[in-house]
Amino acid sequence: MKRYPIINKITVDVFEWKTEKLGQDYNTFNLVYDPNSALKQREGIVRIHTDLGLIGEHPINGVGIAELKQIAAYLIGKNALSREEEKYSQVKEYDIATKAYRRAILLYPSQAATLISLSNLIQSNSLLDHKMLGILLCLYREASIIEPKSIPALNNLAAIYLKLKEPSEALKTLNYVFKMEPQNIRSLAYKTVALMALDEKSKVDCLVGFGDLVKSRLLEINEDYRDISSFNSRLTEVLKSHPNHTSEWDSTQRAIRGGAIVPRLFDHQDPILNILKLSLEKTIDHYIAELPFDPNHPFLAIKPDKYSIDIWANFLGPTNYQSSHIHNKGWLSGVFYVSTHEGNGSEGDPAAGWIEFNRPGYGLPGFGGEQFIRKIKPEPGLVVMFPSYVWHGTIPFSDEGERISIAFDVHI
Repeated sequence: MKRYPIINKITVDVFEWKTEKLGQDYNTFNLVYDPNSALKQREGIVRIHTDLGLIGEHPINGVGIAELKQIAAYLIGKNALSREEEKYSQVKEYDIATKAYRRAILLYPSQAATLISLSNLIQSNSLLDHKMLGILLCLYREASIIEPKSIPALNNLAAIYLKLKEPSEALKTLNYVFKMEPQNIRSLAYKTVALMALDEKSKVDCLVGFGDLVKSRLLEINEDYRDISSFNSRLTEVLKSHPNHTSEWDSTQRAIRGGAIVPRLFDHQDPILNILKLSLEKTIDHYIAELPFDPNHPFLAIKPDKYSIDIWANFLGPTNYQSSHIHNKGWLSGVFYVSTHEGNGSEGDPAAGWIEFNRPGYGLPGFGGEQFIRKIKPEPGLVVMFPSYVWHGTIPFSDEGERISIAFDVHI
């Protein structure tokens, strides 16, 4: 059995030094020349010791030293190679993490990243009543003042404004992001929610473009297969036997609820997967070719000549679904339907199992009721494509069968 090194001791060598004629400005984090000052600085080297005699070393700053004192006890006894899988801020030791961040903030109040990390941690582990939203508003606002060009701070601040049902303030905040990054995916998704809250239907339609930017078409299948049915039949066999097929994943990183996934589809080599990729690229090429150019539209201002594509598979059974989400790292996203459940759209809810758009996710309120919601019925062989900032999810179904789909992101 494979033996992993276990952390049994953590040591830190701290060293300090003083630099003459060096000071800090009024923000306390910018270093400036000051003939009357002598700045004292503090750094360290952390050493992670293990029971196998392996030792890991890494430089650490003053904030890190303060945090390490809080979490050292938690790390003892853990697998030294588990890395991101066991980040202390993502496990049940919530109190340890918050104490570490608060201690760091007291020692270094001008660190925007620490304020953002604490706020994110609170959001993921707390019931967000009006009082807690007010606290988060103050934290993110302070982070954006310390670091005015921090897009994470501004996006999170806009999200809190939306949760407080202040869409106009959210839009003002997002406009700062658009001056720096007009195509920021999360900002555009939040803008859609704010426009829905303000009942700006024409602006929502322009940004989302249902029927123009959100489009469906049949997969342009490679000539190696006679028809889409035989192609999907063979593809289903390969997906179900794929070595990466799993029903276990981090639910904070994926929108699928229940079912199974096949990540890293091309870890396994099979001719049908290459045909799938070529067929998707051909379909995407035609989608892009039909797009008009509009320099004032965040999606249409870019018409790529080259792109890369990330592809994975999703399996959904009865009661499984995709929660509403966006694709932060894409430009264009889409789904190809390999198979659909038996009663597709025929049970109590005629749209059961369908893909729907414009329903906000991530705990944001759904402004405007159903008037902004758009739906498309999945059919084997159908490809649905949309800008990556468009909110989308699926409606659960309860009858027998499963829905197999191929999801993809286009990166430019």
